[in-house]
Amino acid sequence: MKAKIVNKRKEWLDNDAANILDIWTKKADELQGFEGSLNYFGINENGEGFIIDTSDLEHYFLQSLSLFKITLQKQINRENIGIPFLEKPLNYDALITIIGFSPEPLLHTILALAPEKVYPVATDESADYYKVSLNPKTKKRDGYLQYFNTIIQYYKESNQIIILEPIKRTVASIGSLDAFKRVKEIIQEIRNTNNYARIAIDITGGKKSADVAAFLTAAIENKIDIFYTDFEQYNEGKPKCGTEFLNKLDNPYNIYNIQLINQAKELFKYHNYQAAFQIFSQAEQDLSSDGLDGVAKFDLNKERSIFSIMKISSEFYMYWDSFEYADANKKHFCCQKGIDVLRELILPNTISKIYEVENQFEYVKKICYDRFANADRRYMQGRYEDSLTRYSQSLEVACKSYAINIIISKSLTVQCELQTTDTDTKVYNFKSDTWLQWDIDYAGIAGIIDWLLGIKKLNWKIANKMYTLPKINENTIKKIFCKKFNIIEDISNTAFHKNIKQYTDIIEHRNDFIHVSSLAAKKDRVKIFCDFVLKMLECLYGEVDLSQYRFVREFNEDGSLCI
Repeated sequence: MKAKIVNKRKEWLDNDAANILDIWTKKADELQGFEGSLNYFGINENGEGFIIDTSDLEHYFLQSLSLFKITLQKQINRENIGIPFLEKPLNYDALITIIGFSPEPLLHTILALAPEKVYPVATDESADYYKVSLNPKTKKRDGYLQYFNTIIQYYKESNQIIILEPIKRTVASIGSLDAFKRVKEIIQEIRNTNNYARIAIDITGGKKSADVAAFLTAAIENKIDIFYTDFEQYNEGKPKCGTEFLNKLDNPYNIYNIQLINQAKELFKYHNYQAAFQIFSQAEQDLSSDGLDGVAKFDLNKERSIFSIMKISSEFYMYWDSFEYADANKKHFCCQKGIDVLRELILPNTISKIYEVENQFEYVKKICYDRFANADRRYMQGRYEDSLTRYSQSLEVACKSYAINIIISKSLTVQCELQTTDTDTKVYNFKSDTWLQWDIDYAGIAGIIDWLLGIKKLNWKIANKMYTLPKINENTIKKIFCKKFNIIEDISNTAFHKNIKQYTDIIEHRNDFIHVSSLAAKKDRVKIFCDFVLKMLECLYGEVDLSQYRFVREFNEDGSLCI
């Protein structure tokens, strides 16, 4: 976060504070990652816990928190400093905090509100990031956030008592339903003890899907204040230290909240259809005659109709994005073109495998394109492991389908050998009317590619039988492959195989499923593999057009998709 600091707050700070503002904020902005956060808070790791570094008296967080509290007081005093006014926050009995990988804004909120108890909502990944120990009984990271507690106990004011509750159970990393349930559980736990408890929730941290789930839960439960720490200034999209301020959101259950709807549109844009669907559904319900008495009075029937259309689009894409084609087809989607494309993907009820469909080569090509487009959406979300898996699956089905197509068209000979004996070997000639007897599910991607390019024979296994297909030399494919990847055509098979393995080694095939290592799922490596898969598809299918499988990301003013 290296940036030239030009902080607006110098205009109203006293001279001493203003003179040093650029200095410490610039240094704080340069801190990166986990170690950078430790330096920011002035803490060190100590075995399985954390301790304050008392040798450093210039803790950046201390200065930032002080400025944050001064700013909050000016917001309460309704001083015109360019940020929203706030009513004085209550003395909260509980604060629910969504834990992400940026602890700085979360701890500003905790120490500014100073609730009696803080209830963290964390994923396994975020709990692991903050070194929460693995519970030997549950095998989960459901203990105490010592990282947060060390900071809270050191920086809280002397008259404050802030108790950080244990995580108890983590929530799923992906999707919003589990976060929704967990926040509801915590609210119920608090109200079982004190039905009149004053509760707040901080939605600053965590993934967008978890934030929206928490926001939606608070809206439904009602009488819960919703906060987040915002930034007055950004540099190249990154928040600038020293510009933090506390913001409070109105409860969308009580009013028509355009800000929440815009957030749902943003979630839809970035393919988080489940969270978008939940918000649009709730908005539609709140604006129904049962949900809000003044719908007609405030002329909100039009808005309700728009939310209904957006809800249907979100639900349609939610099922399609999960490969639930038949369920998506049941929805009254507004775009006939999208429905037509979807229906071509639905597997007939009488067929169990995609390779058994009539004209399987053309059908599997559509499945392959849809899987590739899905991988692109996961890549855009930063879910690189999921993205890598889907790119791999796209390549797998394309290669298997092509291999089957060649075997059918050329009536190739396949050798079958029983594992239990050394002599019982049978040879089968596969013709187009008997190819269904043959199963290629156990053949790996790398093996099929090597076979297609004439590098080696193809081996696979069904039950206790081993099948072998002699290597062929598909010169056309090999020439296309060489051209796509800038490989010399007369390269040796060994060198050719080595060239391919640099791509295929990041995936593996075991127990009938594609597996990828989380270590391999790095952004740059996934992008390289994506390009490789796309070129391979072009080798097999010719020009690849994915436009029909890419989802529309924007809405028109009337709620229809911006096609």
